[in-house]
Amino acid sequence: MAWKLLLALVILLVLAGVGLAIYGGQLSPDQQRIEQVLPDDRFPQ
Repeated sequence: MAWKLLLALVILLVLAGVGLAIYGGQLSPDQQRIEQVLPDDRFPQ
């Protein structure tokens, strides 16, 4: 009887992992602007 509970727990963990993998694969990171500041001595002339 305990093996049925263990099997159900393993199946739930596998389904949760698959669900998180699918959800994580659909997310995209927010785009952030990056501004580069040139020091005065390296400014092109």
